[in-house]
Amino acid sequence: MFKRRTPLRWHHHMREWLWPTAGWSRMAQYLGHRVARISDSSSSIAAGLAFGAAISFTPLIGLHLALSMGIAWAVRANVVAAAIGTLIGNPWTFPLIWLATYKTGVILLGGEASVDIIQFLKDFNIFENPYQTLKPVLAPLLLGSIPYMILVWIAVYFPVWKLVEAKKQKRKTRTRNRQKNDQTS
Repeated sequence: MFKRRTPLRWHHHMREWLWPTAGWSRMAQYLGHRVARISDSSSSIAAGLAFGAAISFTPLIGLHLALSMGIAWAVRANVVAAAIGTLIGNPWTFPLIWLATYKTGVILLGGEASVDIIQFLKDFNIFENPYQTLKPVLAPLLLGSIPYMILVWIAVYFPVWKLVEAKKQKRKTRTRNRQKNDQTS
């Protein structure tokens, strides 16, 4: 019913995913509406979104979705919101996240940076023995991600909880007013 007359080709889908034609603010607004309409408690939705956003700060790229959904399921947070929360980590934010977490990890380990992280990111080749390549940066990245995960979880949970609660209350009020108007007519 809502399909296009001529379906988009795969490269158009990729372009739309990388750079939406309607703009980033419209996409964020759409995701906000989708999150607010999830039929779950406000705290569950906010916790799921917070777990997804927090997990995005780990260097475990291929596991973000599975980890966030698994943790959300284990603590009874909303799993769909956790999946949406992982969108915080994307090709534009990962270099900044890795730079910050690496520098924080080096400080927490109390040492000097053994690797120039910017040069490392430029030269990284996944096909060239990934374990040996990642070994010098993995410990600082993992350790440095912990404080950011805690901060991001707190920074996401409380505003999202408040926004979702307000949206749900507004929706309830609108529904109640509509029912009242239908009964009087």
